[in-house]
Amino acid sequence: MFIKCVGVIDSGVGGLTVLKRLKRNFPQIDFIYYGDSLNVPYGNKSDRELFALSYRLSCDVLAAGAQCVVLACSTLSLTVLSKLRQVLPVPVFGVFPPVESALISGGRVLLMATERTCEKFSASFGLTKLPLLFLASIIERNIFSLNKLCVNDIFELPLTLPSFDTVILGCTHYELILPVLKRKFPFSKFVNGADNTVEYIKTRLRFIDNCSGERCGKVVFLGQSAEKIRRFWEKVVFKT
Repeated sequence: MFIKCVGVIDSGVGGLTVLKRLKRNFPQIDFIYYGDSLNVPYGNKSDRELFALSYRLSCDVLAAGAQCVVLACSTLSLTVLSKLRQVLPVPVFGVFPPVESALISGGRVLLMATERTCEKFSASFGLTKLPLLFLASIIERNIFSLNKLCVNDIFELPLTLPSFDTVILGCTHYELILPVLKRKFPFSKFVNGADNTVEYIKTRLRFIDNCSGERCGKVVFLGQSAEKIRRFWEKVVFKT
């Protein structure tokens, strides 16, 4: 199957960090992005709620012309990906925290993620899980002033943790505040699963070149917060 338009869905602006990688790897492809800021955060919702939300968003991007769907949200990927693949008539991809590879690398590993994402990983030697219930919402409320956030703003409780060799950003929102997190963990290596997703998509799909003349790969935004997310994408995310 040849693909010329990819749909990307997330609970808000976090998936833009995935869209940026997709756009830079496949500049000739059209993208449709649906950031469901109305229902953020996803990390404290039930499997039934997450399936209903992701199915609706997927249907909306497919109706707008997408030929495959990327769940740019680790919570969705870990809870409803397999079920969506059963009911959607197109390829569906997810983003997963690279916990196994981080543990194989050795040392102390911290998984920062939503409550639901943390639940999906069993306790392992060397792994510390830090569920953050409201951080995605904090980022959504401050998207045009993220550089003003400090450590005390982003953690719900006073946090005393040891040093870590690797910090896994288990929510795509968290990359947007990476400079703040690096001040909290200055000697840690930060990783996420977005690059793995892009590499996997490269092996599974074939793309049609949409470039013609001055036009090359447009991005369309859907949803009630579409205009706000578009401005954040153009002014902040894609420029970094």
